[in-house]
Amino acid sequence: MKKLKKWPQFLAVLLILGSAALPYVVSQMQDAFTERKSETRTITAMRLPVGAEQRIGQILQMCAYQNLQMMWDGATNLTAPEVENSIKEAVAQMTQAGLLENVEVADGEAIAYLYVSEKDWQVSTIAWQYTWIDKDMRCYASVDDTTGKLLGILHGDYANGFDGSEAIKVTSMEEMEELAHKWAAFCEDYYGISTFTVSDLSQSEDSSWFTLAFTLGEEGETETCEIQVILQPDCIIFNM
Repeated sequence: MKKLKKWPQFLAVLLILGSAALPYVVSQMQDAFTERKSETRTITAMRLPVGAEQRIGQILQMCAYQNLQMMWDGATNLTAPEVENSIKEAVAQMTQAGLLENVEVADGEAIAYLYVSEKDWQVSTIAWQYTWIDKDMRCYASVDDTTGKLLGILHGDYANGFDGSEAIKVTSMEEMEELAHKWAAFCEDYYGISTFTVSDLSQSEDSSWFTLAFTLGEEGETETCEIQVILQPDCIIFNM
């Protein structure tokens, strides 16, 4: 009987100790859960569960708007020489389509960046920024690390008044409209997105610009996206 009388006291001590330890245990469980959750979200964002057409459209749209970026020193799908080759191939196709003239890409510097969309935190990618000198002009291009597709290009010395470039010159609204439709056709073929249209054609004394719109998603859940092309006598800017 004496042993049985001691059990309530023993249980009371266990309950007190358990109550004292509970906040610490809960805190540790919350920390562990948060770490697992954060890690899962990062991996999910890097591997988008969408088709290639939908994905490259999202990345194009992300690059056209504000986004967060930081230098990336982790693993990449492409190497720096492969980035340069991707730009050369894209420039060759753009030249054949009548969008560029006499553009040379060589001996540039390629740096990988992690981009995260401020519009949709689940959309992110690794993109390369490539800088090179062509005819004494500093030029820029960006390339998606996953697909190797060109995301944007600036050919011409934008910071110094567009001196010396030999980009396509546009002298009338009719010529600009024709060129804009060439850009739309090129983008449809290059990115595999069949919904590109031309809108918002504008022109000033020294520049022309227009918007290329395209849609993403399925019927009933589509999103209209836009990228811009700016043309000046000595410079061309596509989605930069």
